[in-house]
Amino acid sequence: MNSAARSWSRGSRLIAFGLTCGAIGFAVGVAVVGPRTDWSPDWGDVPTWLAVVVATVGGGIALSQLRQQQAVIQSDIERSQKRDELLDGQLRDLAERERYLQRAQAELINVEAELIMLAGQGSPEGRGSCKVINSSSRPVRHVTCRLLLDGQQIPASDFTQSHKGPASWGSEFVPAKTANVDLAAGEYLNLLAGEIMRAGFTLPDSVTSRDGSLFVIRFTDDAGRRWELDQTMHLVSVQDGD
Repeated sequence: MNSAARSWSRGSRLIAFGLTCGAIGFAVGVAVVGPRTDWSPDWGDVPTWLAVVVATVGGGIALSQLRQQQAVIQSDIERSQKRDELLDGQLRDLAERERYLQRAQAELINVEAELIMLAGQGSPEGRGSCKVINSSSRPVRHVTCRLLLDGQQIPASDFTQSHKGPASWGSEFVPAKTANVDLAAGEYLNLLAGEIMRAGFTLPDSVTSRDGSLFVIRFTDDAGRRWELDQTMHLVSVQDGD
């Protein structure tokens, strides 16, 4: 039974109840007072009493309908709140999944610090190097390499690559192909799946300390997103203009 049918049924019962109560009251009054032979009914009051009965019953029906509407509204509010909570949870799950998928390839790129040697310590010039390993199944591009050292930001000055290909095959290095590097930007253009690249750094004479040394790279993943990664494996999404 729908809500309209239930409301009509409840209203009918209220009308019947009101009429029954009126009839019972009238009968009780006659029984108590007794019949009067000299009484003549004042039919002018009948419409007034009928109006009172109708108003009473109508008020009961209106109150019942109002309570029913309030219950329906409250139920709708509760359902809406539960629906919103469910939707918020689904959106959080989707955002977390999207974040995981976006980072999936970038988290398979590794930076390993190798050496930092100041000038005069076994070499006429200061040198530094780090390895960048692509352990993912797709290439990364525009790998920009920097060494943060003694308060300075030093770009890579040369690149070598593992000549045996995938990382699991060995780590012997040969000079990188000229077409695959941009020395002016200190950038390795394409690091293919499974490859290892070594970035070399020539330290300026002004560097006199290893304090605060940190190798940092930026690269573009196969989906075109730009990332920054350092030797501590701290990975963040960045924009080229940052």
